[in-house]
Amino acid sequence: MKYLVTFDIVENKKRNKLSTYLQEYGIRVQKSVFEIVLKPKELDLLLKKIENLISKDDSIRFYRQDENTLKHFYYLGFGDEAFKNNSILFF
Repeated sequence: MKYLVTFDIVENKKRNKLSTYLQEYGIRVQKSVFEIVLKPKELDLLLKKIENLISKDDSIRFYRQDENTLKHFYYLGFGDEAFKNNSILFF
């Protein structure tokens, strides 16, 4: 399943660790936004890792992306070359 993950993590060390976790599954599209692909078991494992990492001041959101959502994807501006060249729509 494809997800858009956004986060606001207060501590640099925790933010970097979360980014490392997310890079294993997809690509960073903005400083605090990733597009990732996860199997159900991977999602469960990742959520457990994140729960042990974050504090009450942190916020992480996973937005599941289905085929209908992806049909309405638009890209503007600078960023990953794959998106500019339309070679991929979502990792």
